[in-house]
Amino acid sequence: MNPDRQLNGLEAESMAFRARRARAKVPFAAGEHLVIVGCGPVAARLVDDVLPMVQAGRLRVTVIGAEEHLAYNRILVGEYAVGRVSREALTIADLDAWRRAGIQLLLGSEVTGLDRTRRRVTVRRNPAGALAGGSATLPGGAPTSGASAPYATGVDGDGATAVELTWDRLVLATGARPVRPNLRGMDPSPDGADLPDGVVALRCLEDAERVRAVVDNGGEVVVLGGGVLGVEAALAAAETTGRATLVHAGTHPMERVLSETTAQLVTGWLNKAGVRCVSARAVGVTVDDDGRFTALEAANQAPVTGDLLVLSCGVQARTALAERAGLRTRHGIVVDHELQADVEGRVFALGDCAEVLCRDPACEPCVRRATGELPSAPAGMIAPGWRQAEYLAARFQAELGPDPSEGQGSPLVEPLPAHEPSLLRLKARTIDLVVLESGEGAATTARGIRFTDDALHQDLHAELEPDGRLRRAVVLGRPRALAYLSSALESGRTLRGDLTYLLSLDSDWAAPESETTGPESVVCRCAGVTRAALETVIDEGADSTEAVSAATRACTGCGTCRPEIQALLAQRVKRLTVPGAV
Repeated sequence: MNPDRQLNGLEAESMAFRARRARAKVPFAAGEHLVIVGCGPVAARLVDDVLPMVQAGRLRVTVIGAEEHLAYNRILVGEYAVGRVSREALTIADLDAWRRAGIQLLLGSEVTGLDRTRRRVTVRRNPAGALAGGSATLPGGAPTSGASAPYATGVDGDGATAVELTWDRLVLATGARPVRPNLRGMDPSPDGADLPDGVVALRCLEDAERVRAVVDNGGEVVVLGGGVLGVEAALAAAETTGRATLVHAGTHPMERVLSETTAQLVTGWLNKAGVRCVSARAVGVTVDDDGRFTALEAANQAPVTGDLLVLSCGVQARTALAERAGLRTRHGIVVDHELQADVEGRVFALGDCAEVLCRDPACEPCVRRATGELPSAPAGMIAPGWRQAEYLAARFQAELGPDPSEGQGSPLVEPLPAHEPSLLRLKARTIDLVVLESGEGAATTARGIRFTDDALHQDLHAELEPDGRLRRAVVLGRPRALAYLSSALESGRTLRGDLTYLLSLDSDWAAPESETTGPESVVCRCAGVTRAALETVIDEGADSTEAVSAATRACTGCGTCRPEIQALLAQRVKRLTVPGAV
């Protein structure tokens, strides 16, 4: 900065704010104990990224998971429920690698208290809970190693063990919980009594098993909720059993993110796939004498009967633990662009439970989010959480400083951007629908293009910022245009000239080869894996989707890149078996 330049009031206030934040941070010391609350996909990614520090003895890590299962891909639970993927395909954590590194893992455990002053967490371990990895055990008392190892403090009337752990740094990765609608005949409390038999939220493996039992017997599935997850659940059931019913409150499914025209086209695709769409306000559930679901009651309509009701009414960030600890919450646990939930840099949050909303008066996106002008980032998307985990691990590495064994440390890590592009994709075999958002939310749209083909059920809607960058796009059934627009969004490339070029990409006439099919094009957007990286591991011997995933993390998120990976694998087989093939 030019020392002679006068700062305006906003710049001076912003610099003072950042200086106060920097002074409040507590230095990171080697050997600190990091406790991660949550054992979902984002927490697993963070553990994988800090493993080198754990292996080098520079960091100790304990992971606390509420479920009795090791981290699995929750995004693909619906796919597992209808038999499209195996249980093994959901696994995203390498327990053996965690154990070898010395990661302490408590499963089937609930954190009931968080003391930020003494830096302790109280954990209630269910009788069936598991302790895996490392050397610490719970024999009824003393830890076997480390001052921060867990120790038992008592047993309650249900046989659960109360455990306390001390920590130096804490990461909250508690995720989100499904919203329970207020229906007659069902407990509306989010973590209250069990749902009636035959009613599931399709959020965990147990829910998926219940759905699978009905689907395997050809039962009738009713889905409540017209968002993307509800549409996916209804399509998956219909593609397996031939029919399903989707009950939604709006005129058409997905009205909140789609225009009326696009929503109508999606409804046509759903009907064609065997999904009956019912526009109605649900008011209650009916159960038989055994307490099992038989019908969904709707206002001013006949009940919708079925063998299983899947609730897909959105999700809410799990913030109760943070609230009790005095941390700031809004839609989620409020963090800044360095994922800090406190001023000292001891408590962090990431994934679906976190809401990025800094207090810097010069941060325009956060100022606009605070006033409601910009929405918070949508939950349920795995790619942003993975990027946050990668960033946090890099920050820890940088703050730990040089590793004596390597002779040099990591460079300082810049904070996460104030906004980032998002991609919402409908995971379905019969409908190719994607919504792209820049995340900036400009007040006006400079120009755009709109194309609809009712006969082919295709739609292309793109809006540009005044400088020519893509602001928002909805693409239905036009994959090459989608690839081009996705690349433009990720790179920040401006779109100028005649936008009808986008229409030619998916046409038989004058469709030039798209630059987005080149080596640097991103195939797996969840993990950020390029076509070149996939081709490299395939040429080096990866001969299955699972092998490619293990080497690159591709197809371990939403799974929509699986067909392209399989196509690359098929090309390699063709090159090896057909002379002259390329």
